Amino acid sequence: MDPEQLIRALILPAFGLYLVSAGLYLARLRRAGIGVAALAFGVNAVAVFYRGIEAGHLPFSNMYETMITLAACMFPFLLFSEFGLKSRTGWIDGLLAAIILFPSAFEISSTFTPAIKKLPPALRSNLFFPHVMTYLFAYAALSKAMILSVLSLAQRAIEKRKRTGKTPWVPLEKSAYRITGIGFPLLTAGLLLGAVWAKQAWGDYWSWDPKEVWSLITWLVYLVYFHLRAGHPRPGAWSETMNLIGFGTVIVTLLAVNLSGIFGGLHAYA
Repeated sequence: MDPEQLIRALILPAFGLYLVSAGLYLARLRRAGIGVAALAFGVNAVAVFYRGIEAGHLPFSNMYETMITLAACMFPFLLFSEFGLKSRTGWIDGLLAAIILFPSAFEISSTFTPAIKKLPPALRSNLFFPHVMTYLFAYAALSKAMILSVLSLAQRAIEKRKRTGKTPWVPLEKSAYRITGIGFPLLTAGLLLGAVWAKQAWGDYWSWDPKEVWSLITWLVYLVYFHLRAGHPRPGAWSETMNLIGFGTVIVTLLAVNLSGIFGGLHAYA
């Protein structure tokens, strides 16, 4: 079996196991859900490490590699939700991991194929790993916070129907806020590391590259979110809405800049 076939043989089962994990959670079989999620993560992690060995570089130099690595980043947040926040929302992590893995698992376009390409000179840096991994963990956290915000808005709408004229308190919003509180410092670290790396690779800390600009926009949106959210123990629906706007900028930064064909710039290889 050649390396590309082996990668396919690993990420397809991982995709299915993540979905099974989410289903078990929703069926209230929590322990089984955690076990299957751990198995899915193990298979996913093997795929990531094997890809790195075969490629001869860290496995996030393109969108195919980035998505299989990002999917694996969801499992730590499942554990944090279960044992840290006690929120019992692990099904979200399983579902998100499957969604993230889907483009690479089914090779939906030429962007998401396992063909190994030579690492561009700009990526041959000691900052490659910390810069990308901080961003991937930030995106993993923020994607879960986004789902929690959607659920919170839905719960808020249901509560309003039951209690006409009253402002409902939605605990899911607090969970979204706490998980966003993990993602934002990582987002900040990724932005700062990127600036240092840009200085080394391109001679300047900031070049107004489209990826840089959208990373800054994302950071600013979440900064506004935290400023508005601070001091409001029971905020209104604006809190979830701001979180969703923030994640919209994440999608543009992570996917649209590279996949739309509209943006060029120094990050065009990513």
